Amino acid sequence: MNARFRLAPLALALFTACATDTGTSASDETTPLTTVALAAPAAPKPEDFAGTASCVSCHAEQSRQWSRSTHGTAGGVPGSRNNPAMVIAPFNGQPIRFADAIVIPRNRGGRYEFVVQRPGEADTTYTVDGVIGGGHMAGGGTQGFVTNWSDGTIRFLPFDWSRSSNTWFCNTGTRTNQGWQPIRATMRLAECGDWPPMRVLGDEPRFSNCQSCHGSNITVAYDASTRYVPGAQLTQFYSVALSQLGDRPFTPDGRTRTFAYQEGHYASDCYRNGGMTCTSCHDPHTQGYRTVDGEPIPGRVDDRQCTSCHASKRDNVPQHTKHAPGSKGSNCVSCHMPYEQQHELGRAIAYGRSDHTIAIPRPALDSSLGLVGSCKSCHAGQSVQQLAEQAERWWGPMKPHERAVGGLLAARGEQDIGKATPLLLQPQSRHAMAQVAGMAEWLDRFATPRMESAPAVLDDALLAMSESPDLDVQALALATLHYTRGQVRRVRRALVEKLENTRDAATHDA
Repeated sequence: MNARFRLAPLALALFTACATDTGTSASDETTPLTTVALAAPAAPKPEDFAGTASCVSCHAEQSRQWSRSTHGTAGGVPGSRNNPAMVIAPFNGQPIRFADAIVIPRNRGGRYEFVVQRPGEADTTYTVDGVIGGGHMAGGGTQGFVTNWSDGTIRFLPFDWSRSSNTWFCNTGTRTNQGWQPIRATMRLAECGDWPPMRVLGDEPRFSNCQSCHGSNITVAYDASTRYVPGAQLTQFYSVALSQLGDRPFTPDGRTRTFAYQEGHYASDCYRNGGMTCTSCHDPHTQGYRTVDGEPIPGRVDDRQCTSCHASKRDNVPQHTKHAPGSKGSNCVSCHMPYEQQHELGRAIAYGRSDHTIAIPRPALDSSLGLVGSCKSCHAGQSVQQLAEQAERWWGPMKPHERAVGGLLAARGEQDIGKATPLLLQPQSRHAMAQVAGMAEWLDRFATPRMESAPAVLDDALLAMSESPDLDVQALALATLHYTRGQVRRVRRALVEKLENTRDAATHDA
């Protein structure tokens, strides 16, 4: 059974966990539920935002820098005076051929259009009213398009352009599940996941959308009164780690198994133990690279973005890298942040992204996790065993994994609940992403409602994790306790106490 469906009862538990009448026996089959009204998180009002144009008069230089940056040129409206978009796709009248349709991308006096022609039907013209992406990314850049719909929404069109692969493509993920595929004459139009256009840009909860990251240059009118706006506390609205519940988007050490590489940052030792943030390496206005001290550097292969923290490696680079100075193998990011094709998209369209977990090269582990890894990406002709042996000759035994990551790896294939539980549930860990991954895997493999017989460590491990400073770890530990052991008096008492403390804290903050 699909994990998403097997975990549906747990999703309900997330809403009802801990909400119980303390006077009711823990052995009763049903327990009256109570509710706790929590104050709405404080947040600026949408009408308080004046837009980026209002910044220019005071911050002219920063505004100029941002307008020329990757994000500043990653979308907009073709022909707009204030927010022009750079169209890189060939709107030259050359047809895009499907098995059952012809699509003609054309430019009529600066007006970009897709004309869809299907046998027995009148031609349909879709105007390009917005552009998303500029093909900037080194591992594979793309550009997508949106159109104004008759109901007032802005909708994604299914025809995308890959600058790196120099081809039109579409996302088949919700249809034939082949990822991103070049459009071929054997492909039917309906194989494109966004055909007919139905994915809405903006804040419409019925549709998945990408505006929060990739549509920032397109103005959309929507009601965000109950949703996150900049200036609010992000953790009150958004979770990174809970995406692992019912899915496995990351490897045990936090690298990308599906799509979207940015979350890897949370699994990085540089972030968890070193305080690294996005702006430690990226200037927020130019989006250029810089050292941790803010010194601009020419690009991503400049070792100073790493040696500004790891100064000891700077003194004798070849001693650490075992490669000749100036070679690719002697570059920090080549070994620790290699490009990996985003797996969910397939391999037909280039879309590699740099590994932001900043991992240690481990050829054998990389291969076992389905990753190419930094060593194999350069030394494709050598076997995994050869690469692993060479790595050990050079650097000796590898650094042990963080305990929760090590537990996830050790639990692979372990079918005994008694042996797997202490491996997957690691309350002493400081790696929140791996702790959530361990709980999610335990739930997927072993959990049932109201477990009468459970490993001795289960209750204590989950109760300890319910006190974690990380909200995702707290939430999943509490929900797991409620779902699997909520009938146990000691557990129920702890759940009620946690609910009351949450209510009191919310009342105090309000």
